[in-house]
Amino acid sequence: MVLSLVVFLLGIPSSLSLGIWSGYKIFGKGIFDFLDYLSSNLMLPLGGIAISLFVGWVIMPKAMSEATSDGGVAFPLARVWLAICRYVAPIAIAWILLSGL
Repeated sequence: MVLSLVVFLLGIPSSLSLGIWSGYKIFGKGIFDFLDYLSSNLMLPLGGIAISLFVGWVIMPKAMSEATSDGGVAFPLARVWLAICRYVAPIAIAWILLSGL
């Protein structure tokens, strides 16, 4: 309920920024454009980095168990996948984040 209320309250200024609140600016952008920039260029890459680090460092044993069908099928690229989740993906996503700013 709380999250629904927050989304609803953020949606009101977003929709009004295309109409009667079109003159209001945040960092030189309309409210809708600012929230679009915030979600696309900041929140999505930060979420991707967090997911990659979480999978690579926190839940890797469970993820490997799922990838190998609980040990029944060998996963030949396990070490490569681990390295990508831990090092390559966060660096690549951080590069995307910095290039989007």
